[in-house]
Amino acid sequence: MILRSVKWLLISIAFIVFLLVATVVTVTVMAVQQTPLVASTAPTQLDGADSVNELLGQLQRAFSRREEGHQVTLTETQVESLVGVLQRALPDFKGVVNITPIGGTINVTYAITDMGYFVNASALVLPGDSLRIEQVQIGDLTIPGRFLLRFLERTVNSYTQSEIATIALSRVERVTMRSGELTLDVGRLDELLSELNVVASNMSVTEETELQRLAAYYLRYISGREIALSDKPVSLIEYLREGMARAREQSRTSEDALLHNK
Repeated sequence: MILRSVKWLLISIAFIVFLLVATVVTVTVMAVQQTPLVASTAPTQLDGADSVNELLGQLQRAFSRREEGHQVTLTETQVESLVGVLQRALPDFKGVVNITPIGGTINVTYAITDMGYFVNASALVLPGDSLRIEQVQIGDLTIPGRFLLRFLERTVNSYTQSEIATIALSRVERVTMRSGELTLDVGRLDELLSELNVVASNMSVTEETELQRLAAYYLRYISGREIALSDKPVSLIEYLREGMARAREQSRTSEDALLHNK
């Protein structure tokens, strides 16, 4: 009787393991494709880097007046400029954004360089009284947006040991769209900023990382350059060029280049 029970237990475990492996393999095959969804380049996207200044000004006002509601407007140019900067650190990553009055789409591609395959993903965001992601497509897989948001919310809350994701999502009170432009009505941010302190405390580390050391180095380097000392306004793209030029000088290998661009 005991041997029979053990036998069925082992068979059940083997069957569960087989299902898990089959699921992982199936999802991987469906998520990976042979052609990229996005083929944009970072230099083109960085042409609009100056437009990010306006976005940063909006965020600064929202954080300084944390007990008030605010409207934050993002344009396609601003988002693509931020994607272009990200692509400098992750050259295998590409992304484009398209915003219309009835919805916005985000398309991204990550190239698996050594294999010649691509992970393509797209998301459809709809206007409404909260952040509404209608669906997310990863390769041939379609995931309901509400399910993905709930999953991300719980994952981030669990990882940070806080309620930061729940509070952040609740701050978005309305999403409106026009051609090439998205506006967020954001609620008061005092609770969110307080929760950020909790996250910082829960995830604090005493040892400085290499990335933190390099970030401090580049801030010191750029702040001592002629453009930073100029009495006249200087384009944001010029600061980016200064930092990226220095990163090339400091990089001896492709791995170094990735770290320095981050």
